[in-house]
Amino acid sequence: MSNTDTKFISLFDVSFGDPSPIDILSADQATPRLVDAITDAQSAIHQGLHGVAILCLERAMFALKAINRQNPFREGGWRYQPVCRDDPGGQVITLCEVYLDADGRLEGWTENPAITPQGGTIADLIGDLFYMQMDATEWVPVSFDALSSGMHLERVSE
Repeated sequence: MSNTDTKFISLFDVSFGDPSPIDILSADQATPRLVDAITDAQSAIHQGLHGVAILCLERAMFALKAINRQNPFREGGWRYQPVCRDDPGGQVITLCEVYLDADGRLEGWTENPAITPQGGTIADLIGDLFYMQMDATEWVPVSFDALSSGMHLERVSE
């Protein structure tokens, strides 16, 4: 393991050894942790330490969840939504993209119920995976066939 690996792993352990305290942080306390984690992830990506970058993004996800708990809705725009669909092997949960209006009502969604992460660079790909993981843990899965304009989608209860 290089000194850089040790530096990032130590950063992860020291600032995030036990993730449970992040749950009680205010948005003001969690915001600097989010910025630090993203900065660390960017640095790791530039150094080719993609596994370390993912750890940093997981740290960022915990901080973002603390912030999101105090903001009941990410209003308007595109996000990922876990959806259930039937598959020859049984029911599976996948992600589609949904578009919500400013009041949180569903306006549109992707035609394909199973989208794949993508990006023009490794950093973009990791960012897409980060948002997919974040939304997959924040929203209750619904049947893809039940999606309809105007519906409200439910957050996972704490």
